[in-house]
Amino acid sequence: MEIKIRNLTTEQLKRLDELAKENHLSRDKFISKIITNYLEDERFLTLHQTFFNNEVKEIIHQLQVSNHTIKQATQVISQGDTNGN
Repeated sequence: MEIKIRNLTTEQLKRLDELAKENHLSRDKFISKIITNYLEDERFLTLHQTFFNNEVKEIIHQLQVSNHTIKQATQVISQGDTNGN
């Protein structure tokens, strides 16, 4: 695949070449690396978003169960108080 970089400014091209040189890559290989990293990061973020969404659902469920248990315990304690215990 060929990537056209004609839309970049002279300053941007200069910076691109500097970064490629710092990474010991040609401009083309550096651009490919940037695109690959972007795509992998997108996938990585999507997987983690799914993981955290599922974790949050589980935590909310556990909190609801705990809240229900606390309400029941409070009712038992309140009934004991009204019965003179």
